Amino acid sequence: MKNAFHLKACAAVIALILTGCESIQSDGRHSQEAGGEISAKHQTLWTSYGAFAGSVIGKQLSKYLDKQDFHHMTQATSAAVALGQGQSWINPQTNTRGEARVVSTENKADSFKIPVLKQRIDQVPPLDIIGQTYHALKKSNVRGGPGTRYQIVSGLAIGEAVNVIGKVRDSNWYLISKDGIGRGFIYAPLLEAAPAEKMPDSGISIAQEEIEEKEVTTNRICRTIEQSVSFADGSLRKDTIKACQSPSGWQVKA
Repeated sequence: MKNAFHLKACAAVIALILTGCESIQSDGRHSQEAGGEISAKHQTLWTSYGAFAGSVIGKQLSKYLDKQDFHHMTQATSAAVALGQGQSWINPQTNTRGEARVVSTENKADSFKIPVLKQRIDQVPPLDIIGQTYHALKKSNVRGGPGTRYQIVSGLAIGEAVNVIGKVRDSNWYLISKDGIGRGFIYAPLLEAAPAEKMPDSGISIAQEEIEEKEVTTNRICRTIEQSVSFADGSLRKDTIKACQSPSGWQVKA
C-alpha cells in the first residue's frame, strides 16, 4: 500500500516517454523522430513534468553541452529520477550520446515544516512524500483530517488539479495543497496522478494570519544519478546529481 501511488505514476510516465520523447532510450527501447527537433508540445510535457526545483544537469557537465544536448540530458535525467530507471539518448545531428544512470535509490526519514490553512487542519500525521499534480476523478469532499469522521472543509470539481503533498502513512488518504499551502485531506481513490502536468497557481491570495506551519514526520525517496556524455571527438564527460522528493516536487542538488 505504501508505494502504490508510485506504480500508477510510473505507468503514466512510461507511456509519455514512449510516445513523446525524441531519441530517448529506456530499457533497450528506442524511438527517434526525423530531423532531431522536439515539438513544442513534447518539450512542454517534459519540462513541466515532475516539478523539479533547480537544474537537473550537473554544474561541471553543463559547461560542455550545447542547447540541444542540454535539453536531451534534462529530459533523460528527469525521467531517470522519477522512474528510477536509466535513460539514454543520441543527438543524430552531432552523434553526441548521453546517459542518465541511476546509481542508488534510498528511502529517507525526514521532517518538513508544511504550511497549512489553520482553520481547516489541526494536525498532520506522518506522510510518505509525493509532491506531484493529481486530478479529481469526480466531485469530491476535502476534509480536515484523514478520514470521514473529520468535517468537510472544501471540495474539488471533477478534473480539478491539486498538488498531493503526500500520502498519510498506513492510510489511504492524501494531504493536498494549492499555492504551496495545505488545504485538507482527500480519499486517495478519488484522485488520479497527472505526472506530466505542473500545478498552476490559483491566483487567490491568502492572508498570512490564516496560515500555520506544521512540523511533519516524513519518508521520501532520494536518488543519485550519474550523467555521462560521449562526444563525436571521442571525449567523455561525467557528473553526478542527487534528487529528493519534497512536498512540492523533486529537489535537485548537483
